[in-house]
Amino acid sequence: MTTTTTEKFTQIFTQIHENYGAHMWDGNGECPNHWKPKGGTTFILAEDVDVAAFIKAIESEDDYFMEKVRHQEVVEDPYENVESWDPPTFVTSASDGFFLDVTQTAETSSLHPKIAVKKSVTCLNFEGYYNHLETVYTTVDGELISSSNIEAWLKANPSR
Repeated sequence: MTTTTTEKFTQIFTQIHENYGAHMWDGNGECPNHWKPKGGTTFILAEDVDVAAFIKAIESEDDYFMEKVRHQEVVEDPYENVESWDPPTFVTSASDGFFLDVTQTAETSSLHPKIAVKKSVTCLNFEGYYNHLETVYTTVDGELISSSNIEAWLKANPSR
């Protein structure tokens, strides 16, 4: 008897708020509150990611900014409930936290018509600190360009 298991993904949707009252605050007394929603992020966690540890790392709050989980669910299709205009962030486990992988296919052509994909990988440690690792661009011809070489590539490949 053969048993197949379907991989499961946890989707986490966050809401970001910015405190506009803190922009003119002089630091004395209580910070004025004028919170405005500023969007959020859709995270898709691989099956081996510790969901509770990830939520602890991703949620933050101070007088100026907060990001909180507003919804989470387990799905079989990682793209279920994901809006097409906002690329999701794929999350995998790392020894000291999590790898966050964002692959954008929309809006990359505004940089140059031959740029098809922008892929960024960041590490989020268990304490909630980010370390950007790499951004790589892929052309329609399949050429890979690192973020450190993109300016030189753009100069060598004028779009007009």
